[in-house]
Amino acid sequence: MLTPEQEEHAWQELRPLLHHKLTEKGHLRFFLGAGDLPESTGYALGYHIVQHYLARHPGSSPSKLVQAESDEILRGSGYSP
Repeated sequence: MLTPEQEEHAWQELRPLLHHKLTEKGHLRFFLGAGDLPESTGYALGYHIVQHYLARHPGSSPSKLVQAESDEILRGSGYSP
């Protein structure tokens, strides 16, 4: 898992890239770790976004979110590390 500081740093780097296609190198950096980002950073961020969404939408479930648009989940999550 990430420390709160690592999560905030990673989110500041990743958020501007959300609507761009990440290159394989960029993808690997966020998901496998590289440089200043620990391994599984992208997974941790995604997990927390979904956690926040579910907390704000008690009638929802992870299985229902599979069909939702990612922008809808992000907006509805109110996520901010």
